[in-house]
Amino acid sequence: MQSVLLAFSLGVLAFTCAHVTPSLTAFLLFLAGACVPALLLGVRVSLIIALLAGYGLGTYSNVSALAERVPVCSDREYRSLRVQITEVPSVQSEVQPEAQSGAAVRGRQRARFAARILEAADSDCHGLRDRTVRLSWYEPPDLRRGDIWQVSARIRPPWSYQNPGGFDFERWLLAKGLNGTGYVREGSLISRADAALAPGWQLQQRLRQWLLARQTRHAGIVFALLTGDGSLIQAPVWQAFRSSGTIHLVVVSGLHVGIVVGGAFLFGRILARLFPMVLVWLGAGRFATVFALVFTAGYVAFTGYGLPAVRAWIMASVMLSAVALGRRFSLAAMFLIALSGILISDPLAVHQQGFWLSFTAVAGLLWFFQARANHRGHGRTLLLTQWVLLIVMPPLLATLSGIVPVISPVANLLVVPVVSLVVLPLSFLAGGAVFAFPALADVVIVPIEFLLDAVKFIIDICAQMPQLHVPPISAVTLLFLVISCAGLLSMPDGRRLIVLLPAWLSWLAAVDAGIPPGEFQVTALDVGQGSAIIVDTSRHRLLFDTAPKYPGGFDLGAVAVVPAILATGTRVLDRVVLSHDDSDHTGGFAAVEGAVKIGSVWISQAAAADLPNVRRCRAGTRWRWDDVDFAFVHPPSGFEGSDNEHSCVLRIGNHRRRVLLPGDIGRKTERRLLQEQELAVDLLLAPHHGSGTSSSPRWVQASNPQFVFVSAPRRSQYGHPQPAVVERYVKRGAQVFVTGLHGALRWRSWLDEPPLRWRYDRAAYWTNQLPAQAQTR
Repeated sequence: MQSVLLAFSLGVLAFTCAHVTPSLTAFLLFLAGACVPALLLGVRVSLIIALLAGYGLGTYSNVSALAERVPVCSDREYRSLRVQITEVPSVQSEVQPEAQSGAAVRGRQRARFAARILEAADSDCHGLRDRTVRLSWYEPPDLRRGDIWQVSARIRPPWSYQNPGGFDFERWLLAKGLNGTGYVREGSLISRADAALAPGWQLQQRLRQWLLARQTRHAGIVFALLTGDGSLIQAPVWQAFRSSGTIHLVVVSGLHVGIVVGGAFLFGRILARLFPMVLVWLGAGRFATVFALVFTAGYVAFTGYGLPAVRAWIMASVMLSAVALGRRFSLAAMFLIALSGILISDPLAVHQQGFWLSFTAVAGLLWFFQARANHRGHGRTLLLTQWVLLIVMPPLLATLSGIVPVISPVANLLVVPVVSLVVLPLSFLAGGAVFAFPALADVVIVPIEFLLDAVKFIIDICAQMPQLHVPPISAVTLLFLVISCAGLLSMPDGRRLIVLLPAWLSWLAAVDAGIPPGEFQVTALDVGQGSAIIVDTSRHRLLFDTAPKYPGGFDLGAVAVVPAILATGTRVLDRVVLSHDDSDHTGGFAAVEGAVKIGSVWISQAAAADLPNVRRCRAGTRWRWDDVDFAFVHPPSGFEGSDNEHSCVLRIGNHRRRVLLPGDIGRKTERRLLQEQELAVDLLLAPHHGSGTSSSPRWVQASNPQFVFVSAPRRSQYGHPQPAVVERYVKRGAQVFVTGLHGALRWRSWLDEPPLRWRYDRAAYWTNQLPAQAQTR
């Protein structure tokens, strides 16, 4: 039975973990590559059937989900939609800096929720009806699950930044079963959800109101522990838990479910002894099992069916049922039942990071403790648990996100016992008392607040510790990691440890860019209405601009630039050039500075002069790296003009190829450069995102580029790039690429071929793409 479950699970994972486009060819290759050799080796037919069943389920689920995506034409304009809210909305206040003092102040509120489109005015773009989308609504009205609203909204297809490294938002949407996103401009309520049909929502609202009315210091954490809803937790608190590696404490994790199961089982045994007939019919053990499973199932449903919670409930169900029926199940069998159960109920779960974090952690603990069933002492068990997680989790986090909180084992060792064994049970007691004994709830919440004060103090200190930013892990390195982790969890002797530790540390190895001496590589990142360009030679790196950071706190320096730097080579930047002092070019600098080592910073304006190691970019400044020449050609000393016209203009070249990075210069600076410089280049970054105030006809003629990169989003609110600008370049024979359409763009000086487009040439099968005729502007 275990081998059949394992084969089925591997079949699902074989498809959903691949990046290839789903097709009949892929299935036939899998069949030939996996099943034919298995038959020749005498593998049981049942295993092959299970493997094929898993592969077929994964294929069907993914292909069906991709077919349900809203079409790319949907975001041309705002549309009138009738939608029904399908989840409890999450409402948070954005924290924005005050204009004068810079102090953080609470900004406008934003609600996020999933909704199903019931009716759509889609005469120009069919395929919106019956789609589930994730909507945002600023300064929202009272929104409830089940409500039906008539809204004016702009619906977007699944579309996100496509860069080397970083968070894959399109994959996240696929995992959540969401067919698109959108923004609501206004709306009117059609019908309110029947409160009698949503008792869980009523209970959550009662708890929310009680916590807010008491002005509980840690209302968000308590509410998240009880309900799985983190909407009351502010962004800085989330970030502190994330940076310290303790984010699992403020979601409903498997540990929480285990505590609920244990408490419910003990309470069920006590309850059974109060009713003699129950003891006669079922016995205390069986009654406690049924009571615990039903109660915990209600809790898992109440908290939103989180994947770790469902996994823990399945494993607990198998274990308690086996005990009640006098059967024996191995820990491995329970693990495989839970794994296959999750994959059958939701094959798309494999696209969630939580799936891998949850099952990998449990697999590591089972591997370690199953061979040590006779160990003694709760304190020793806690220490050994942290040892296992220290071995298993950092490489996994490096693989999934590229960021490893090195302080995580210490933080978890200090706060997990407090939260799980004290705060969580007290929170359940207070939450239950709210409905029957409010006075008792008011008493119990007091020690909870003091304990969470201590927990938050520790978390805040740990969150200030440096995080490890790790480059991507290759398939070969991943194989070494699996083998080394298995060996380390077997507690090897000293000689084997010498071999295993270097293999385990292989996930820290940087990626070799592979650039020949005398050549260079230019990577324009997909950062929306902003700019960030990585220039690599064989031994040096330069970053030209650092992407925007928005007032609401969304920082593309942290989301896109830092992961891309780590994913494409060394984490040392020899130079950072901030072309001019606009937030769409400099906003991400703090995130970059905090994650990588920077040699020097070059700027053109005095406004950023408080940065460390600052130098001014001035026309005539030159240097050479690895036989590649770099030179600033603008601005000259004493130049007067707007901030945009002051942009640093950097020219890069070797004996064959030239590149020009002009920032946001306009026609005034273009005219000066036309008089003083030889501008013919192979690759040009379009000035000012391709706006109509730049790229004059004379500039286009003089530069005569083979390739033009435009750093602009797919639907720029400023209309970038202007069609007339694109047409000028195209008429001169240039190929124009837009980061918002094509993703990150990479050009290599030693290759006579078009640039690499991340959205198309490095795409996974879940990455949304435009039809060929819509890939140009």
